[in-house]
Amino acid sequence: MDQRKTQARRALLQNDFESAARLLEQYIETCTGDDAARLDLAVCHLTLKKPALALRLASMKITGAESSRASLVRAKALRALHRMDAAASELRLTLGVKQLPVDLRLNAATELSDLYLNMFGDPEGAAAVLGNSRHPSLKERAAESRLMADLYMGTRDATQLSRLFTHHAQTYLDLRGQRASLRTQGRRSATSRSRPRIGVISPSLGATPVGFLTLGALHVLAERVELLYFDRSQGYRDWLAQGFRESSADWIPCRSLPPRDLAQRIRERDLDALIDCGGWTDMDALRALSLRPAPRQFKWVGGQALTSGLDCFDGFLTDRWQVPRASESLYREPILRFDGSYVTYLPPPYFRLGKSARPKPGVYALVSNPAKISESTLRYIKRLAPKRLLLIDHRWRYQNTRDRLLSRLRELAPTVDFIVPNGHAEYLETLRDAPATFIDTRPYSMGLTAIELILMGKTISGVKPRATALMCERHSFGHRQTSDFAGYAAQAAQLYQWCTR
Repeated sequence: MDQRKTQARRALLQNDFESAARLLEQYIETCTGDDAARLDLAVCHLTLKKPALALRLASMKITGAESSRASLVRAKALRALHRMDAAASELRLTLGVKQLPVDLRLNAATELSDLYLNMFGDPEGAAAVLGNSRHPSLKERAAESRLMADLYMGTRDATQLSRLFTHHAQTYLDLRGQRASLRTQGRRSATSRSRPRIGVISPSLGATPVGFLTLGALHVLAERVELLYFDRSQGYRDWLAQGFRESSADWIPCRSLPPRDLAQRIRERDLDALIDCGGWTDMDALRALSLRPAPRQFKWVGGQALTSGLDCFDGFLTDRWQVPRASESLYREPILRFDGSYVTYLPPPYFRLGKSARPKPGVYALVSNPAKISESTLRYIKRLAPKRLLLIDHRWRYQNTRDRLLSRLRELAPTVDFIVPNGHAEYLETLRDAPATFIDTRPYSMGLTAIELILMGKTISGVKPRATALMCERHSFGHRQTSDFAGYAAQAAQLYQWCTR
């Protein structure tokens, strides 16, 4: 075997994609017919955020055993280029290959399911992709996808969902049998440090709801503690990501670590407490936390639709509007309530308070992820009898998204307009300029956007949720009970108290 190819494979095993790409490019110059090496190079380019180069390499004529792998690489490159409809078509072709190797089938099914849920707003479609595969290795993912569809579509009540999610967590996420494998030597007493050491773990440390809703308080908290961030993301580089880094005493990239290794990495940082801001969006982190790598652990913003189902948390951080006492039995964790809202809002530089367009009679807008447009939401829209319906979300640019809902929505309003903003700044300006009353989705209601609409002075129309509803059913209603989302100091003080007592 050529030495450069051997060295490239060694670099790939060490996740050194820049070195691997350089060596593979040199090798391919002299061995142009090596399809496997060309695809390895395409994977390097994908990881290095050069999807156009990856697509070009994977689109060259490739035959035999590598053709299916090339199709999967093309799909991932198309997704990175925001060509979601084309990526889905490529994935369907991949899954249509009868003799597709197991690892490729699992990868392609997972990718397509994720596209359906997060890009096309189709939770039922996402569940069907994994459920139809019937492969034993996808049993866990299929079960999880089915639960998410039930959560978004409201096909089960709160008690049933809480019980089913808890069962899923205890079956697939709880690794307590491995707790003894974590090394505990060398832990220092918290009293020997000048400041407490608090960890935050999340795949969303950037311009995401987690960033907008937590960073204000965390900046204040960082004045009294050492904040360590366990970054599970692909590497955000925006202004909120920079804000997280500025508040950190240590930054630990750990996206690719498997659960037990992640738990050990957390344990080695000798924390006084750990705050999880990933929840159901990061299953491997939940697996790691089930091993109790920190002496005190709390669940806060991020994948916080309902209980984690695990008993490894010392508190589920919320407020009296999101989790009233009547719904406490739905949660496995102890409920800890902030005095005010459980979130604050750190406005971006482009956010403008002040006057915005007033609603016109008969004009309504839907601004949530289309995955939240359930039968219950459609029935509520019918009751409103809109003359004009504005659909505002970047996902409406995809044909797959429109195909699921357009005919149903056109039955409810004479005029249906798609508005597809590019980026958060344009999204906020679109909301500000929309002469509409905004419809809250149900059962899974608006979160971050509800806060932004409230601060703009916009009107939100929705049904008051039951006191026994899940937290995700109460998001928008809870936010509407709160006038102040800038209580950073008060929130930081309560975080400090819970993490250090």
